[in-house]
Amino acid sequence: MFARLLKFRETRPSAPSIPLHHSTAAFLSLRLRRNLTFEESGPVNALQIDPLDARYLLAACADSSVRLYDLEEEARLGRDEEDEAAAVDWLCRPIALLDRGRRGHEYSVTGCQWFPTDNGLFTTSSMDGTVKVWDTNTMEVHIGADSCACVFEIEQHVYDHAISPIAQSHNLIATGTEDQNVRLCDMRTGAFTHSMRGHRAPVLVVKWSPRDEYLLVSGSVDHTVRLWDVRKANACVGSLDQYNSAGSTHVSTEETVTAHTGPVNGLAFTSDGLKLVTTGHDQTPRLWDMPTLHNSLANYGPHIRNKARFALHPVITPLDACSPPLLFHPSDSRQTVVLDLFTGAEVMRLKKHTARVACAALRGGATQDVFSGGYDRQICWWTPEDPDT
Repeated sequence: MFARLLKFRETRPSAPSIPLHHSTAAFLSLRLRRNLTFEESGPVNALQIDPLDARYLLAACADSSVRLYDLEEEARLGRDEEDEAAAVDWLCRPIALLDRGRRGHEYSVTGCQWFPTDNGLFTTSSMDGTVKVWDTNTMEVHIGADSCACVFEIEQHVYDHAISPIAQSHNLIATGTEDQNVRLCDMRTGAFTHSMRGHRAPVLVVKWSPRDEYLLVSGSVDHTVRLWDVRKANACVGSLDQYNSAGSTHVSTEETVTAHTGPVNGLAFTSDGLKLVTTGHDQTPRLWDMPTLHNSLANYGPHIRNKARFALHPVITPLDACSPPLLFHPSDSRQTVVLDLFTGAEVMRLKKHTARVACAALRGGATQDVFSGGYDRQICWWTPEDPDT
């Protein structure tokens, strides 16, 4: 059933190049795709679309399930959006489902991620204290008796995990856990490499740089954002200081430096890795210049509501797809707030959810589609408005 994942990847056509002004206009005209609904799941904690084909959507849910959707299923089944049937709602059901009954996770699934170079593998993390690597094509026993290629027993709540999108020399999975440490799991050996110490409270979010395969960033309940070089024994190479801006003379000590005035639960890099957005319970997103570690002092206004003690997943449009780049920031106020990345100005709000929005995902390739997932158990698909309608 799932053999088409790899078959399609081998035969997929290259995505057409879209002029920047056209793709920017498309992002600015997003609307809800009203003739399609996703089958109801548990509260949605995380979404990710496979980076190779931009076709398969993973959803990590609080009911311990992981759902896999084929975003091109309508075309595969011969549904034509131009005919009269387009007026009838289309129910998008998962093509694969992992839950307790399929020897999946026992508790809430906190994150999901495709392997960057092979959509035959994906990873999940959970509050049951495990990180698992799954075989997409079989969803059956691969190594061991857990229906997965590899299982890492963290033995602590796992709030988030991440795989480097560019790594050539390692296959490390970074995890943010309840025990204050960032732990690294090696997919090649199936063992832990080491724990990186520095935070003084649980680590809610981790993110690899898309520019440097050894650079990892983590955000914690202790209000700090730390930078790690995973090659070093003393891995922490810096902390972001909210008072460190261009021209500032403020000096913070290691004990007093903070990136936010509350727990940090969201991170997002620009596609070139030169800018980083952090967000936390102070409800004030911050934009950082990574070469200098300066706070850019971008003012994102009072638009964000963010108080949940779980990882949040904002996303930034690729620099070659939207000018200026846009920040899609999920909010506890039941909407996704879209902001100008550099000025902080509000661009629009994507409103449909009836509970906290926890995550957003961008679909690559030739589309400018955006997906959002919320605690109302819904996934919303936002598409550019047709200029002919």
